[in-house]
Amino acid sequence: MKVSFLDHISNRFEISDGGRHIALSQSWPISLTSSTDLKKLVNKDLTKQLMRANGSPSPEGILIDTKKPHWDKIEAFAQHIGYPLVLKPNAGSTGRGVLTRINSWEELVDGYNYLATELAVSSIVLERHYEGSDFRILVIGERAVAACKRIPANVTGNGVETVRELINAKNATRAANPFLSKGTIDVDYEVMRRLFEENLTLDSIPVDGRYIALRRAANASAGGDVIDVTDTLPGPILDAAVRAVLSVPNIFIAGVDVIYKEGSAPTYDNFTILEMNPRPQIGVNMYPTEGVGRDVPRAYVDFLFPHSQRPTSGSDEMLAFELTLIKPALRSGFAESVTIPPLPEHRFRIRQLFVYSHARSGPKLNRVQRDRILRIVREESLAGHLKSERDALHLLVCGGSDASVSRLRKYCEEVLEIAGSGECELLAWEEAVTTGFRIDPKV
Repeated sequence: MKVSFLDHISNRFEISDGGRHIALSQSWPISLTSSTDLKKLVNKDLTKQLMRANGSPSPEGILIDTKKPHWDKIEAFAQHIGYPLVLKPNAGSTGRGVLTRINSWEELVDGYNYLATELAVSSIVLERHYEGSDFRILVIGERAVAACKRIPANVTGNGVETVRELINAKNATRAANPFLSKGTIDVDYEVMRRLFEENLTLDSIPVDGRYIALRRAANASAGGDVIDVTDTLPGPILDAAVRAVLSVPNIFIAGVDVIYKEGSAPTYDNFTILEMNPRPQIGVNMYPTEGVGRDVPRAYVDFLFPHSQRPTSGSDEMLAFELTLIKPALRSGFAESVTIPPLPEHRFRIRQLFVYSHARSGPKLNRVQRDRILRIVREESLAGHLKSERDALHLLVCGGSDASVSRLRKYCEEVLEIAGSGECELLAWEEAVTTGFRIDPKV
């Protein structure tokens, strides 16, 4: 497989197996789904119509044009359906602007004004609110490959810290997660409204164990938690998600949002499909707050390239490539695309870190020496780094044979004048291996 990046922010890329070429924009396979087809799912009201025509369960609702709101129609719908209700942008994503459990006409008007004025939303969906837990099901092709339960942003009191401090601590914890770090809990209109409803402020100190929901909409991008439920969510709900995606022509991949009363029979009375996202955030399934992270990229590749063969030896699970090395060429216009070379068949099965303590304080490597190191790396298909860490040199060499690893090690020891001097500690490298070889400018 070859991967080529087509823009400097790494949103557009192409995967090829030599015969088939698939271009993607984030998680959207643009080679399979046109922008016209994509808009069918971006438009939540149209998506709902297509699902209902196919017999899929979805909430009853109306569309509001903020340029010409018909308040008599809005009020009549609210009285007909009954509270609570939901307001959300017709073309929104990542949970921004979704206002749930609206319990009165006053709340409805306030929520409408917030969306229409502060967020400048031109088209708003007003629909029935369903009670239950929030789930995101990832459908690829005709399979539900992953599912997670989404919990609204929250904190739990400890009797010591203020709400503000609890939020900061929760954000610090999320920072360690590759996906959740991008969705912190930001204090905004909705958070302040929820605190007001709980008779709290940012400076309140909740008692130990008190659970405080900071939002009503469950979305990881808005600070929510994610629990993997791929193996436990009832089959009929997974099947309904697949049918919903199939109801929209030329849509092959989507994140399906479902509300389900946990513990009840998985019938249409107990769950509904809220909407579908044609560019799902696959990180929710790969890096959940709790549970098993799912190998979504594998499911993508297996669907997009069903006839390609996977290597029978070696593992790709701890291998990565460095995007920051690609971006400058694309950002400057020097290159229209950058192709990542295929991984070597040996998959860097030998991974060794050599730590040289108190080894050297002489001159830096010159250009010829650096070029020679990189030439050996290319000839032997190696990966790793050479860098200075306090008073030690760290040489990471990952390759396919002891001989290839030894060749680079011996040359580095020679030019760095550390052979036979100082202390050398050999460690097995168990972390991720990034392709390529990086030389610290300080060495």
